[in-house]
Amino acid sequence: MTCGSNHLSSVGLSPTELANLAAHLVASNILAPPPHLVAGDRRESDFKRIIDETLAFIALCADALHSRNECVRQAPERQAIAASAEKIKTKAYEASHNMPEPTRSALAGIGEDRNWESLSNDARSAARKKLARAPIGEFLQEANVSQMLPTEKELGSIGEKRSWASIPQDERSNSIFRILTNHMVELGSDQIPALSDATITEYGAEGVPVEIAETILWHLKVSNDDRQGALNLEAAQLRTSWEEASIQSDGRR
Repeated sequence: MTCGSNHLSSVGLSPTELANLAAHLVASNILAPPPHLVAGDRRESDFKRIIDETLAFIALCADALHSRNECVRQAPERQAIAASAEKIKTKAYEASHNMPEPTRSALAGIGEDRNWESLSNDARSAARKKLARAPIGEFLQEANVSQMLPTEKELGSIGEKRSWASIPQDERSNSIFRILTNHMVELGSDQIPALSDATITEYGAEGVPVEIAETILWHLKVSNDDRQGALNLEAAQLRTSWEEASIQSDGRR
C-alpha cells in the first residue's frame, strides 16, 4: 500500500495514526500484509514481531502524551490549591503570634530541643509557623466541600448512626473530613500519603498543621473527585436498571 503525504492530509491521519491503524488491521486479520512480507514462515514471524513492537511503542507514546496532557490540565488546579493553602497559612500565622508560649513537648514535636527562652526571634517565628494549625472547617471551605451532603452509606462507613439532619453543625465538618479521608487511605500515594484514623481524630480536635495545607487540600480534591465519580456511576447504573425494568414491563402488557 502506497500513500503520499497529500493522501494523509486528505484523510486527516498522521503517519503514526495510519501506521497504528494498519498494524491493528493486519493483527486482527482484517487486512492482509503485503505479499513480499509473507513469502515464508520466517518473514511472517518477523512481520508479526515488527507489529508487536510498533504497537508497544505507540502505546508508550500514548501514555507519555496522556501524562503531559494531565500536567497541562492540572496546572490551573495546582495554582488554585496553592492560593487556597496560602490563605489558610496567612490567617493561621497571624493567629499564632497571640498563642501562649509553646510547651517543651510541642517544641520537641517539631524537632526543636532548645528552651523557648533561648530561641532568637527568628527561631521563635519559625517555630510558631511549624506549630500553627487551622480548623478542619477552613480546609473544607477552601476545597468547596463544606456543604457536602453525605449519603446514609457514607455516614455508616465512619460509624455514624445518626441522620445528617440530627448531627450538630459543629460536628459536621469532622464527619465530612472523615468521609473524604476514608478515600485517602485507599488512594494514598507518595504524592498524597494516606491519613490514619488517629491523625484524622487529632486534626478534628486540634486543627490541621498548616505547613501541610497544600497536601491536605489535594487530599480533599482527589477524594471528592473519586466520590463524585462513584456516585455518578451508581446513579447511571440505577437509571439503566430502571429503564430496562420499564421496557420489560411495557413488553408484558
